[in-house]
Amino acid sequence: MRLRAPITWSQVPDKLSFRQAAFPPFHESYVSVFRFPNLSGATLDVLGDASLKNKDWTPRAQRLEDQVIDDQPVYHLAGPRRDGAHRETFGTVLDDAELQVTFEFTEDEPPAYRDDVIASVLETVDFGEASVELPEPGSVAPAPARGPVIKIPAARLRIPVYWEATDFPLPTLTGAFPRGVLGTSISLATTPQGDVADLEELGDASVTAKGWRSRATRLDDVVIDDQPTVHVAGDVAPGTYVERFALLVDGERLDVTFTFANDEKPAYRDEIVASVLPTIRLAG
Repeated sequence: MRLRAPITWSQVPDKLSFRQAAFPPFHESYVSVFRFPNLSGATLDVLGDASLKNKDWTPRAQRLEDQVIDDQPVYHLAGPRRDGAHRETFGTVLDDAELQVTFEFTEDEPPAYRDDVIASVLETVDFGEASVELPEPGSVAPAPARGPVIKIPAARLRIPVYWEATDFPLPTLTGAFPRGVLGTSISLATTPQGDVADLEELGDASVTAKGWRSRATRLDDVVIDDQPTVHVAGDVAPGTYVERFALLVDGERLDVTFTFANDEKPAYRDEIVASVLPTIRLAG
């Protein structure tokens, strides 16, 4: 059994071959996969009902409508645990084994967030794999981000499902950050175009802007919502790496800035950027 955890979640080292898990930074929430021998030969219905009798569930937990995941019928259990956490378990029987995917969320995480995490992970489940290992970061192309939308008058984008929007007093600036993580962020902002006449001048201005530890590196231009866009990157402080995408829109400069301030690995940075860029839409 194989699945892909949300971007930047960390895998929990586990010496047990039948269990693997992953969690978001600084949180007790997790997703786990289990593989058990189905020694009794129990059917899907029997296993689903038996799993609901686990003493960790409260009486309010229930078995929901069965689903189909990776062409396999799957039972679905959901409800509160006795410690207050919310748990959802999806299980099936395949090749004399019981397979389970379990999500657990802390009390403060809203239902919409839980639903987004579950949906994004379940679409990656592959019951046909022989292993229960989680894929390494960067092993597959990330899907477009499917979290909340943040926007300013000139543009909007979607953030990853486990990120939260930030309130700013300025209508031309918005942003988001990973839940429970300080310093790392995505921002979307417009400023007057000023004396910058074209993309080349915008590129020159971007690599020499204040804030870089030294001159930033101009990378290959990209296209955002059919518009040519400058791409620059570099360090702004020890352990803090920034990627910025800049374009000219209706007399304004639009900047999409990714700041990674917690020594995140390049593979994780690349996945965050690659998941967000396809969701950017310009106004008009």
